Amino acid sequence: MSKSAEQKHHRQLVIGFLVCAILVFSLPHIPQIRLLDLKIIDRQFQFLRHSDTKQPGDEVVLIGIDEETYRAFPEPFALWHPYLGDMFNALAQVKPRVVGLDITLPDRSYNTVIEGNDQRLLQGMLAFRKVAPMVLGVTIEHNGKTRRVYPPFLSVAGKTGQAFVLWRLDSDRVVRRFDPSLGTGEGALPTLVGVMAHHLGREAGPGLIDFTLGTTLNYTPLQDVVRWYREGDIGAIRNVFAGKAVLVGTVLPFEDRHYQPVNLAGWEHDNDNFVPGVLLHVQALRSVLADGFIQPVGVTYVYLMLAAVLSLWALDRRLFIGLLVFALGAAALFVTQNRLLDNGIYLPVAATLLALLVVLAGRFGLEAGMQLMERRRLRRAFGGYVSPPVLEEILNGALEPGVHGENHYVCVLFSDIRNFTGISEKLSPEAVVSFLNRYFTAMTAAIQGNGGTVDKFIGDGIMAFFGAPKPAANPAKDAFAAAKAKLEKLDVLNAEFEREGGMPHLAIGIGLHMGDVVVGNVGSEERHDYTAIGDVVNTASRLEGLTKQAGYPIVVSAVVADALEGDVQFDSLGEMPVKGRAPVQVYGWPPCNTPSLQKQE
Repeated sequence: MSKSAEQKHHRQLVIGFLVCAILVFSLPHIPQIRLLDLKIIDRQFQFLRHSDTKQPGDEVVLIGIDEETYRAFPEPFALWHPYLGDMFNALAQVKPRVVGLDITLPDRSYNTVIEGNDQRLLQGMLAFRKVAPMVLGVTIEHNGKTRRVYPPFLSVAGKTGQAFVLWRLDSDRVVRRFDPSLGTGEGALPTLVGVMAHHLGREAGPGLIDFTLGTTLNYTPLQDVVRWYREGDIGAIRNVFAGKAVLVGTVLPFEDRHYQPVNLAGWEHDNDNFVPGVLLHVQALRSVLADGFIQPVGVTYVYLMLAAVLSLWALDRRLFIGLLVFALGAAALFVTQNRLLDNGIYLPVAATLLALLVVLAGRFGLEAGMQLMERRRLRRAFGGYVSPPVLEEILNGALEPGVHGENHYVCVLFSDIRNFTGISEKLSPEAVVSFLNRYFTAMTAAIQGNGGTVDKFIGDGIMAFFGAPKPAANPAKDAFAAAKAKLEKLDVLNAEFEREGGMPHLAIGIGLHMGDVVVGNVGSEERHDYTAIGDVVNTASRLEGLTKQAGYPIVVSAVVADALEGDVQFDSLGEMPVKGRAPVQVYGWPPCNTPSLQKQE
């Protein structure tokens, strides 16, 4: 490569690197990349749950309100005060650590509907507050304001007895994150799990809920708790709730549900991870009581990984090396993310994974593009100097530089124009060149169209061979097809010359012989040709010289005739003397019984 070509190559690589760097460092800011990260971590959560489920340090239990609850308690939910009061009385008997309600209590008194209704719930709440803290869930109205809870209930719960039961959704509407508080200004409130964790002696900061933690969840129906209390079965209540953190919420099929990365509902299958929202509170509280929420790494680490990936721009440009690096890099990213996630650290890998693809594809794509442009330039520059098969081998790096040769089994073709000297004497030099160019163009197309390699033009003669540089299944078949094509193209040329006038009728002779030759670069290091050397070449040339004496346009050796036996019919011409060697058995074509082609006089 010349110095100017090297400078151009280097300049293109630098420009490609800068474009790649801009693209790579913009990846973390693309919403689709962030969404891909969310999908990846969901798959990691699912994988880790199946491979090695971590058990939470403190158990959290759930009281569920299901369809059977509504059948057991026929009144509207706003009038369930006696049942909820009995639930609190039941829990007060066994001293759970804390109770959180993922249901919103009424915003007014219903004593006017059922006398003493409020007191039944207040008495149960007061009984429970003597043994453990409670947290009442609140939500927001459609107008964005916090929904009110009847003040006496809030008074019993205490100053830290209310919290939001809302969740922040990711862009794909899946819940993965915990916020210790939601809302702004005067409307800001702590969230349910954060307050419950505080009562349990833990402080919950923001982070990702650990969905690898614990097995799938089940619940105790509210009606069972009420029934145990009313029947005095304190043992059953103690077995389920004593010393536990308790959450109360609905597990109805079509109410208060959220999409989550995994299916936490042990009683449901094929729900597309669209599960009751109360299970999020359970899983979040599990996370707090275990090792805390999963913490994302800082953005600095992401950019450091992107910078490391960019350094691969200088990688070996062989394609299999790039594919290997991509496979190993992707595997390393996922293994690292798994290990970190298992230890409470979240490493987003989508941007780095895409950067790996961009850098490697960009580097190899740029190299491939530059190589393609260089190949096209070389084709334009040298396509007329060497045959296409030879040029293809050079461009593919299959032909080593320098003088050398290799053995090949080939069929050599020689052709010559009859009485060319007499024809050229009647034409000007310019006309001779024009005539030869038209003739060689047609003959070259016949040779190369049948897989042949044009070795050289010798005056009005042509030397070509078949079976090199790429081996052929039957070189004789290709060479004979080219010889026939040459005669057909010659007929077309003669018709053109006849219409134009001023040119005599042309006839050519073609000789074919086959055998082992040495093919390669012959000459000096400074100047050499790709050619075939050997006795086969000399014999083919002598056979072409016999065509006029034999009266056939094509004369072939016995080895060529044998290779075409069954496909081509020849006339046997017996042994004919060959200059400089013993007589050889030769065959002529077309045979005498072929009326469409006449022997040459």
